[in-house]
Amino acid sequence: MSFPTNKKKIRNLSDDIDLNFYQPKKVLVIHGYTQTQLAEELGISLASVNGIINGNPSIAQIKVLADAIGCSFYEFFNFEPEYYFSTTLHTSNRVKCPTCDADLALVAL
Repeated sequence: MSFPTNKKKIRNLSDDIDLNFYQPKKVLVIHGYTQTQLAEELGISLASVNGIINGNPSIAQIKVLADAIGCSFYEFFNFEPEYYFSTTLHTSNRVKCPTCDADLALVAL
């Protein structure tokens, strides 16, 4: 059984996703790599590495970079809550929704 999908709508949604949590340049600096060195290590063009670093890479592409550098896949991401809320956190434990600007309360679980 197949379900109808709107691929154009999905593509548009993925274009709107904020990838600030993806930090490949930071990983390269920490591990002492340049994009040129990484391209040579992987045997691919500098343009391909640049696309992975600055574009919207797949999980597999990030894994290949991590293996080449010799680091963890997870180093490429910053999922710390304070990273997202540090500029919008208020003393009342409320944040603004980035989509609709509504006030949201932060609740400790």
